[in-house]
Amino acid sequence: MNDIKSETEYLFGCDYFSDDFDDDELCEHLNRAKTLLKTHKWSEIFDEWNHYLLHNCRTPEEVINFVNLFFYYGGQDEAVKEPYKFLGYLYYMVDMDKYWDDAGDLFDSLSISMLENSGNINIVKNPYYTALEDPKIKSAVNEWKVKKGE
Repeated sequence: MNDIKSETEYLFGCDYFSDDFDDDELCEHLNRAKTLLKTHKWSEIFDEWNHYLLHNCRTPEEVINFVNLFFYYGGQDEAVKEPYKFLGYLYYMVDMDKYWDDAGDLFDSLSISMLENSGNINIVKNPYYTALEDPKIKSAVNEWKVKKGE
């Protein structure tokens, strides 16, 4: 489990928007993420990635960076046990009224992918789905507010 923790710290301890991040030829972060995904159970990886999010991403900008990296590494393609709790935290931390241009489409794409892969929505049956209107995501955001004392 320690190697998952250390790899997680490496994978998410960088700036997705930096000019130094994963040059086109080496893609070191992406290759290490792919190796991690091949050598460990997704549930263990997700638990560590989620732990990193909850304990290391304190600002909206850090959460947006995390989501960009999570998406880059393929996390959206996997099913998770509690996708609403995870997504609720993201929307709790990032005010879409303020950060829509930076994160709106990204968060929507992540939400749709995670919820579809987890069997919670079917975008073919509900092509107009929007995460911000989903009562379960709204409820999860409110649960985070209560938990954090707001």
